[in-house]
Amino acid sequence: MERASTKAALYIRVSTEEQALEGQSVDAQLETLKQYCQLYNIEIYNTYRDLGISGKSASNRPGLMLMLSDASKGKFNMVLVWKISRLSRSLKDLLLIIDQLEHYGIVFCSYSERFDTSNAVGRMTLQLLGSIAEFERNTIIDNVKLGLVEYARKGGKTGTVLGYDYENKQLVVNSKEASAVKLIFNLFVNNRMSMREITDYLNQRGYKTKRNKSFRKDSISVIIRNPVYIGINRHSLNSPNEYQTEGNHEPIIDNELWQAAQRLLETNRHKRPSKNPQSGFILSSKLICPDCRMPMHGFSTRSAAKVYRYYKCNGCGRLIKADAIENKVLSLLHRLLLTNEILQDTLNAVNHHSDISIKKVQLQNIQKEIQANDRLLERYLSLLEREALWNSTSITDKVKQIDIKLKQLKREESDLLSEANITAEVSIDDYYAAIEKLFKEKDTRELKRIVELSISCIWVNKDCDSGVAAFLFNTGNASEVNFVI
Repeated sequence: MERASTKAALYIRVSTEEQALEGQSVDAQLETLKQYCQLYNIEIYNTYRDLGISGKSASNRPGLMLMLSDASKGKFNMVLVWKISRLSRSLKDLLLIIDQLEHYGIVFCSYSERFDTSNAVGRMTLQLLGSIAEFERNTIIDNVKLGLVEYARKGGKTGTVLGYDYENKQLVVNSKEASAVKLIFNLFVNNRMSMREITDYLNQRGYKTKRNKSFRKDSISVIIRNPVYIGINRHSLNSPNEYQTEGNHEPIIDNELWQAAQRLLETNRHKRPSKNPQSGFILSSKLICPDCRMPMHGFSTRSAAKVYRYYKCNGCGRLIKADAIENKVLSLLHRLLLTNEILQDTLNAVNHHSDISIKKVQLQNIQKEIQANDRLLERYLSLLEREALWNSTSITDKVKQIDIKLKQLKREESDLLSEANITAEVSIDDYYAAIEKLFKEKDTRELKRIVELSISCIWVNKDCDSGVAAFLFNTGNASEVNFVI
């Protein structure tokens, strides 16, 4: 399959579980694909990677999103993978991606399955193998779930937790750490100390977390809420399928103290003031770690009266200062939303598809009907006066019916006219005013919604002094904007 003028994009994806099961590391996949390209005289344009990311969904893979963005610009004409399951284990996502590539005139080729989509047989094979990949993924998930449920049923617990050591797949009390746990519960329940006060108390006296770090307010909250200390294990945390099982380990806290702590937490929750909306993190999951390419999420810490805000990578722990990157990205977004192309597209969408537009059409139809009934009423009244037919029951009844109809139509007209802005479209001035107000007040919730709808992902370099923002709308034939922090 010699392709002298072929320029390929190599796509690599691997998760920890798949690497263990299939024995194909990132380096092994890449080396195989490079040898293939060398054999068939294929030029490699770039390599796109998603490491440690599941093939369940396409939307949470920055490497894939960047590859599709480059595909739309015609930077290559082939996508080469080691196996189709690398591209997606969801048949629906797989076919959507292939359709998108074909729209750009790009051939998809799999090394392991030895086919490409430039012919009908390859297309049929793709659908069959895509179905198998999805079936394999679902089978793996089911088997893992069954194993976890059985392990949980027997009282097993994995992971680390302050107060216990993990030995032979069981939790064993660590007496030194257990004393710190008991102290935390007593300070909270009996001394009525806040999370912040407990944190300071422990750190001043040299207590450390399970990972030998200083305590944070969040870690105190997690400890007080964890039922492991009364002999209960939790599984599938923070998911709709979360459940609890009776553990085989020794409790550290008695049930009475535990229940008192939970009641106090609930009482404090109702007393706690609502959070300032401006403390939110609008770029969570959009910002990509410059070191390991994983999505970053908001993280804050406090020193005295000052709050320090960062975006943190859950993969490698890299931190990026939140204020600087947010201000730069919001500045870019503000400017782009005021460009003529986006402005006109937005106004057209609002004025032609909004409730206001629908009500305007309803109003116009009612007004036309009123005019028609007015003319009809005038004709009947003229006929009555000219022919002196006031004693004609049929005509007078008709006049009454028209009059009743007119009153009903005018009531409907009045109701529509009373609604705000029904007589005018949203203007450019309205749009400018709304955008300026939004960015001036910095309503985090609304800004986060706009970011979700407008930005695909944001990359920064390793020095965190510049980067690229990939937008979901085109701005003058460009969807990526470079910026300097």
